Amino acid sequence: MNQPKYRVFVCTRQRTQSEDCCFNCGGVEIYQAFCDEIDRQQLINQVEVRQSGCLDRCEAGTVVAVYRANWQNFTWLPDKIQHKVRKLLFPNRHLYGHLTSADIPEIVASHSIDGKPLKRCQIDIN
Repeated sequence: MNQPKYRVFVCTRQRTQSEDCCFNCGGVEIYQAFCDEIDRQQLINQVEVRQSGCLDRCEAGTVVAVYRANWQNFTWLPDKIQHKVRKLLFPNRHLYGHLTSADIPEIVASHSIDGKPLKRCQIDIN
């Protein structure tokens, strides 16, 4: 099985104490829109789409993280340290927020096909 070139994580977390959570802002619909667009563009072997938990940007509506898959493996390190090392050494990941289903084809084309993030929908990663 081939490794995908990109991984897309769509937050679908529902928080009971917040109306601004990704679930309430259409996270499941955005996830489905990504799946449909990846299928339509015939990128199933290149882009993997998954639902995720909270990406810590609840104020940005539905939040999506896109990064290069298997950029570097640090499997010999504990999980928390692997995450910190990747974040420091490989900032080639992007967060998108305030998304609607209409944004998804443009993100897929710009990011996954052209290799350039869609600046219009990006949010601060820090």
